[in-house]
Amino acid sequence: MLWPKRSPKSKPDDDILKFDPLCPGDPPRVIVTKDGTVARQETDGSLTVRQPDGSEFVVDAEGHGRGRLRTVASVTVVDIAYVTEHHINTIYDTVSHVVRFLNGGTLCYSIDGTGRLLDCEFSRIQVSLTDGHVVAGCTKVALAVKPELAGDGHGHD
Repeated sequence: MLWPKRSPKSKPDDDILKFDPLCPGDPPRVIVTKDGTVARQETDGSLTVRQPDGSEFVVDAEGHGRGRLRTVASVTVVDIAYVTEHHINTIYDTVSHVVRFLNGGTLCYSIDGTGRLLDCEFSRIQVSLTDGHVVAGCTKVALAVKPELAGDGHGHD
C-alpha cells in the first residue's frame, strides 16, 4: 500500500517497505530509506510512514490505511463500480470531491480554479502514488493499475 517514488533503475521490490512482526516486549522499529522516508512500526502492529514531501500514511493493526498526500498532480479512481457516493462541493474557486466506496473507504481531494490539486486524503482504500499520480480504489486493482494507463496526467480523471 505504501509506494515511495521509484527510480528507473530500481527493482520492483526495492521501494516496498517490509516489516516482520514485532515480538512482545520489542521496542518500536524505525526504518529510514535512502530518499528520506521514515517508517515506524509500533508494537500494536500499526505502521506510520512519513515521506520527505510531508505525505503521511498510517496503517492500523487490522491493515486499514489512511493518510494525506502532499505532492500530487492527478488522481484516478479505479473500482468505479464500488463507488457508492461522489459529492462535489464548489466554494469560490475551489472544488472538493468526496468519494465513498462500498467497503466504507473514502477519498477526499480539493482542486483550485487552475486545476491544481490542493489536498488529497484517504482512508480504508488502496492507494498508489507514482511521480505525483494517485491511483485509488477499494480493491487491490488500484495497486495493479499503472499510472500511465490510468489517465492523462493532467489534473483529476
